[in-house]
Amino acid sequence: MSGNRRTTLKRAIANLYFPLVTVGFIAAVYATAAAIVGESLILPRLGEILAEAGKLLTKSSFYKSLLFTLLRALAAFAAAFVAGGALGIAANASGAVEKLLSPLMVLLRAIPTMAVIFLLVLWFRSAYAPMIVAFTILLPLCYAETKTALSSLDGGIFEMCKVYAVPKRRVLARFVLPQIAPPLIDGAAGNLSFSVKLVIAGEALAQTAAGLGGALNMANVYLETARLMAITLIAVVVCFVLEFSIRLLLLPSRRWR
Repeated sequence: MSGNRRTTLKRAIANLYFPLVTVGFIAAVYATAAAIVGESLILPRLGEILAEAGKLLTKSSFYKSLLFTLLRALAAFAAAFVAGGALGIAANASGAVEKLLSPLMVLLRAIPTMAVIFLLVLWFRSAYAPMIVAFTILLPLCYAETKTALSSLDGGIFEMCKVYAVPKRRVLARFVLPQIAPPLIDGAAGNLSFSVKLVIAGEALAQTAAGLGGALNMANVYLETARLMAITLIAVVVCFVLEFSIRLLLLPSRRWR
């Protein structure tokens, strides 16, 4: 293993270690607070939450809800990534396009998230509203990340490639992708976990039957606090795994540099 890859791997392990320390600290604080309150309806103990999570993980209906939520989140993220990337490329290539898109992106960023969720839940069916909610909020983020990554490219390299008649495919593979891939992958990792969060919120407000949001809503209606927190815990773990998995893609992308 080369020195650069070893260093990158150590950095990835460190990035995993420190969040785990933080999680341990939060768990300790929560356990102390739950012991002080002593009321499961308000703050169930960690053991109760973990026991409820174990029960959920034995039910096929829960896996079905989790699968539907992940599919919605992945679909919304993929659509926003492609659309935002295409618009970002167009805006970077043309000042006129950038001026046309700028008010729309500012509007999408400025509208309160809850207002977007409430409106889209009213306008669309409960099965599709969560995806459209996530897409609408993620689109300006993906657009801005793509535009920023492209604008950071070194123009001198392109001039040099033009002088030496370097083929465009080689310019793309050797100069463009190595520079824009790391920030785009890093942004995609956060956006995917954010997409899961948005979809769950949309499902809860739209009362979508098949999804983690619907399961959270039912737990809230029946005052099953331990179950509500168990579903939340599982959702957090899933988001962490998704984000960490995507960040692993930074290992080969950094090797291109």
